[in-house]
Amino acid sequence: MEWFDRKYLRSIENLKLWKANPRYNPNEDLISVTDFAEALVEDEQEKSSFYDLIKSIAQKFRPIDPIVVWKDERNRFCVAEGNRRVLALKLLLNPNKAPKGMRKYVRDLADSMPEKITKIHVYIAPSFEEASWYISQRNNTSSLRKSWSRLQQFRWIAYLFDDVCNKDMNRIQVHTQMSIAELEYALRMLNIIRLVECDDMKALLTEDEYKEANSHKFPITIIERFFSNIEVREKWGIAYDGINVKIRNYGDFMKAFAAFLRNVLLKSEDRIKIDTRTITSNLQEILNKLPSVNLEVDEEYDSSLTPSSLNENSSSEDSHPKETKRARKVPQKGDPYREKLILKCYYINASNYRLVGIFDELKRVKVKSCINLVAASIRIFLDLAIVEYIEANGLRRDFEEECGLTFRDIPLKRRLNCLEKRLSKYPDAKKILIQLKSNDARYTLDILNGYQHSMSTTHLVPEYINGFWDFLFPLFCTLLDIKEK
Repeated sequence: MEWFDRKYLRSIENLKLWKANPRYNPNEDLISVTDFAEALVEDEQEKSSFYDLIKSIAQKFRPIDPIVVWKDERNRFCVAEGNRRVLALKLLLNPNKAPKGMRKYVRDLADSMPEKITKIHVYIAPSFEEASWYISQRNNTSSLRKSWSRLQQFRWIAYLFDDVCNKDMNRIQVHTQMSIAELEYALRMLNIIRLVECDDMKALLTEDEYKEANSHKFPITIIERFFSNIEVREKWGIAYDGINVKIRNYGDFMKAFAAFLRNVLLKSEDRIKIDTRTITSNLQEILNKLPSVNLEVDEEYDSSLTPSSLNENSSSEDSHPKETKRARKVPQKGDPYREKLILKCYYINASNYRLVGIFDELKRVKVKSCINLVAASIRIFLDLAIVEYIEANGLRRDFEEECGLTFRDIPLKRRLNCLEKRLSKYPDAKKILIQLKSNDARYTLDILNGYQHSMSTTHLVPEYINGFWDFLFPLFCTLLDIKEK
């Protein structure tokens, strides 16, 4: 561990927060500093602790505990350990990035600081795996340190399993100092908890129930206690196979599980009282009152046949086994019926921050719910992508001379004409430009312009919008540095 012998001074602005941090729900798409802060303070206990942390740092920043970073595949310094502290420092440096509810609090503290903290000392691990041993040992070593919840610990083990240790339990043991049995238990419980997060459960609960069942506040220990009982597993048709969970009748099981969650959440007198104490003392009564599971029906579910994270964020090379009919549908490339225009697997490198911002936002918004906004954004993105290519290749003066106009006065269509001449090495991109300028093609510049200037709602359907983006995507890949995770 030679890397732990030396610290380096690094700009806070250049430190990237770690999206996969177990403190955050893996289903949340965190992009900005504001996103990270909002996700952290959703829970009242986390909120109180984080407020105290910000105040403590503002009064006097004491770098007692190491902040550990590693370089990701894009050569960025990502925070492996110390995310809450770095987030607090980022907010104090830029209070306007704080969520509205805490913005005044952060701004007042920032104004009270004698000087801004712009750089901090960090330890640079050669890889994430090298840093992970330290993360695993860090639980409650200082007053500023808030230990992980039970669920967060499970998520961390799953992250090691899927993304760091290539499913090698012995390697995970080195990181966590836990037994194989403890690791298997954690992964098994997380596979059950993931059923609470899936779309099938969402359809069985109200919006508020689903949100509460997946919040930090939900007592995970109740789920653990319930599904650790052999009688529950027998009556509900559940079997454990190492880390995997097998369910005999998935449909009935999910209905019973939804009723279980609903009764845990309910506060009324007529609910079935379910907590860690009653599961032990009144288990039979609980099972009798909850919906039964028909074990004669064969509708099997096997967690080993579903994507490990049940979302698009999994980066494991082995995270694409065959899905069961009940596994969440992962959006596919070129699928006109996908919810979001751009899949999460894509990222972009560009000097134009607005271009990057639009790209990232289009990965978050649903096309159907923001169809006018998404359609207009495609037109804006095309314009900015062309400008990015022109600037990157030093073509601004050439375009001005060719058109006899200042660059800002050259309309988009003429820029497309100039660009077409310079893309002879890229026949696919050139073909798109030719079709784009046509009047009778399916996807044309006139339609794109109409999204911004016309009052017509022609072509404003999600399938068409997705199709337009897919049509333009090879051109964007030529003009920009777009990569796939």
